[in-house]
Amino acid sequence: WGCSNRENCKYSADNVDGKPVKKEKVKPVLSEFKCPDCSQPLVRRTGKGKKGAYDFWGCSGFSSGCKATFKVAEDGKPVF
Repeated sequence: WGCSNRENCKYSADNVDGKPVKKEKVKPVLSEFKCPDCSQPLVRRTGKGKKGAYDFWGCSGFSSGCKATFKVAEDGKPVF
């Protein structure tokens, strides 16, 4: 479910039994790992997107301009 005026409205909702249901915002869990670029905590991001499944560590300072991302090692830790 999404707004028909996508140019001016980015609202979307999940589909539950054929009806729109507001998406729940999940607050990211900050890790003990620090970004080597800006020293902010890293957040592990997993899910499915338009390009398929993703799994990576990203800087929690993204909204402040730090765009650092890191691959996930076999032990689940970030690869610096």
